[in-house]
Amino acid sequence: MDRYIAAPSVDKSLFAEDGSACPAAVFSSLASTFCCRDQVDFPLEENGTALASVVGYSTREISEAFHGRLLELIPQEDRQEFVDKVTRQLASGDEVELACRFFHKEGHTVWALFKCRRVIHQDGTAYLCGILTDISRSKGVHDDLRKHLDQLNIILAQTENIIFEWDLVSDSIFFSDTWERIFGYSPLTRDFGKTVSALSSHLHPDDVPLLFQHLRILKSGTSYQAIDARIARADGQYLWCRFRATAIRDKDGNACKLVGIIINIDDEKRETSALKKQAERDSLTNLLNKQTAHEKVVQYLSNASDNVNCVLMIIDLDHFKFVNDQYGHMVGDSVLTQCAREIKRLFRPTDIVARIGGDEFLVLMKDTSDRELVKARCSQLISAFRTILQPYRQAHTLSCSIGASFAPDHGTTYYDLFVAADRALYHAKGLGKNQYTFYNCDIASLPAQQFASAVNAQIDSNDYPDLLSD
Repeated sequence: MDRYIAAPSVDKSLFAEDGSACPAAVFSSLASTFCCRDQVDFPLEENGTALASVVGYSTREISEAFHGRLLELIPQEDRQEFVDKVTRQLASGDEVELACRFFHKEGHTVWALFKCRRVIHQDGTAYLCGILTDISRSKGVHDDLRKHLDQLNIILAQTENIIFEWDLVSDSIFFSDTWERIFGYSPLTRDFGKTVSALSSHLHPDDVPLLFQHLRILKSGTSYQAIDARIARADGQYLWCRFRATAIRDKDGNACKLVGIIINIDDEKRETSALKKQAERDSLTNLLNKQTAHEKVVQYLSNASDNVNCVLMIIDLDHFKFVNDQYGHMVGDSVLTQCAREIKRLFRPTDIVARIGGDEFLVLMKDTSDRELVKARCSQLISAFRTILQPYRQAHTLSCSIGASFAPDHGTTYYDLFVAADRALYHAKGLGKNQYTFYNCDIASLPAQQFASAVNAQIDSNDYPDLLSD
């Protein structure tokens, strides 16, 4: 008897005096079991109520409609797979466990868990004895879930978005496959909180403090946070991404998970940046326009506070109306472009260089009060402008006048520095043009009317009073 499956409460009358018994007789006495021979069609020896409760057929109906064969209870398209699975499992042991479909008396199919053990009778006959459990409901839920997951995977594969879930308890994080496809390397998944500093190597240095600040806010109590940050790709280039995360809390209110999405907004950011840059620039010279120059100077002076140390210069072309009238506006535009190029060449990339009027330019030299350096730059500008008309083979030369003011000596606000430089410029014009003048006490003492009549025509800056507002 040790060759058979142990079964509880088996009627002893099923056994012969020598202790032998047919497995079919033993298992048919158990209401939750069935028994079939291990042969081609798996002929049923006996079946308890378990088989009937799953398929809805009585023993007699199974014998008549399906010739008493278990395999015929399985849909035709599933039979070969069933046989193959049983054969493979029996090749490595005596136990079989698999899910398969069976015909039901009501005309549909049901999913059942087929779980049995091979038993060898003393006459050498092999039997499969076990239980059959209806799993249609759980199988349906599983299939629906798998269907939804498949749909989600299809959607994720077609987007540039990355799903993530950070388990704060186990300190592990899951990223969808899109991460590797976008960034070209595998993300951290284990000990994320302990190694999060390593993640900062993949973030733009300017974005690290803000991102970590938002993570702390999420952990401390806020339910939702969103932030834009740059993540490095494998090739070293940065992509703009938007992090959206929601904190999931346990019954005590502590954050146990952070779930969210990382959205690739690089194209959007770059397009916005390009539009912003275009809005900040003068369309002809590509220098900063007057409004942007005003904003940047005000911002610089505000950040510098009491330690401000800079020079503001206003550069005005002399007799530029003559150039337009004599050579035409196309030549005039070309001259302005070349002047802008020379100004950018002579000043640092960190300095603020702008076109603030038709023939008027502004330069803010940051973090310097070296008057000798400013003198050198002014002389270089005047010298460079003299050669601009040479390609046109004309006898005339282009000249300019420059006025400069120094912070903090002449003020620490945009208004004060601009007015001082503008008055110095008028003074240079009044002295005969083609020269530079630094604002000083003598200029400050001159009456305001003198500046308005110092030249035959107004300087363009006077047409833009909005520049003088902080």
